[in-house]
Amino acid sequence: MGDESQGDAFFESRWPDVAAIADPGQELYAAFGLGSGTMNQVIGPRALLAAGRALVKGHLMGKPVGDVKAMPGAFLIAGRDLLWSHDYLHSGERPDWRAAILASGTGTA
Repeated sequence: MGDESQGDAFFESRWPDVAAIADPGQELYAAFGLGSGTMNQVIGPRALLAAGRALVKGHLMGKPVGDVKAMPGAFLIAGRDLLWSHDYLHSGERPDWRAAILASGTGTA
């Protein structure tokens, strides 16, 4: 939800070759049917447990940008085709990336 410069700063050290889209107006969120999460989805036990696991691995939370209640989404798109998507149960959930790879037909998991 940040602007292009915030995205560039975020990905610079994490994944410099990524092509990312800035969506400060949440237009893509709406197009993909992503809405606001409930309190349980955003800061409930499963989300907090996931945050704890991230902290143990050394991942710190930065300054929030945009709507902190917006639920995430994961989508694998090739051209105009949606190959795979994941609906998050809570904000800290980890998608099954193996399913995404298999759905893409680009490799084996």
